[in-house]
Amino acid sequence: MDTVTPPTPGHFAPEMSAFGWMMAAGIALILMPLWPLLAIMWILGKTGTRGKKRGEKHPDDDIPI
Repeated sequence: MDTVTPPTPGHFAPEMSAFGWMMAAGIALILMPLWPLLAIMWILGKTGTRGKKRGEKHPDDDIPI
């Protein structure tokens, strides 16, 4: 591949890694109050409590021709 600039050697930037971990921890702390709600929604979705039995097909699920 022809480029104008010479290739740069790879390097490890611990500051950027630390910044990434801090951002991930901050987002996790902000979203922490939502985890119980998300867990409840996931469990309800797995148990199939949306009005139809698991594996049962609803007439509205058919693709119109």
